[in-house]
Amino acid sequence: MKFLYQVNVDDPLLYDVVLNTQHLMADEGARLVQEALRAPRFQTSAASQRELVDLSIAAGVKAAFMANPAIGPRRVFVSASGGYVCLSGTVDAEDERKLAQEIVEKMPGVTGVLNEIIAVPRSRSGGPLMLC
Repeated sequence: MKFLYQVNVDDPLLYDVVLNTQHLMADEGARLVQEALRAPRFQTSAASQRELVDLSIAAGVKAAFMANPAIGPRRVFVSASGGYVCLSGTVDAEDERKLAQEIVEKMPGVTGVLNEIIAVPRSRSGGPLMLC
């Protein structure tokens, strides 16, 4: 959750309702949740649907990068807005930069890609290659 959505699940400010199941029966808890979901603030809006789609696209891209050993998911940052994906960060070679873009372009829901990834060659010691 922290990596994909940048949230700490232990943060109590993330929750609107907390039910202690040691003090409630399951049917009572379900009834309380159903009542809470009828409130206008919990109704789906066009803006909330777009935001959810963008979060889903960004999470899918991050997962695809994690599954591909050629791209370091901790060095490439992803954001999405309106289906348009922005990539930033660094990779070791230009072909990795291109591969990242190709992966994103094939993903469902992606309408465009802004690739701001920088290829920074690494030295044999593992650090960035210093050119003077």
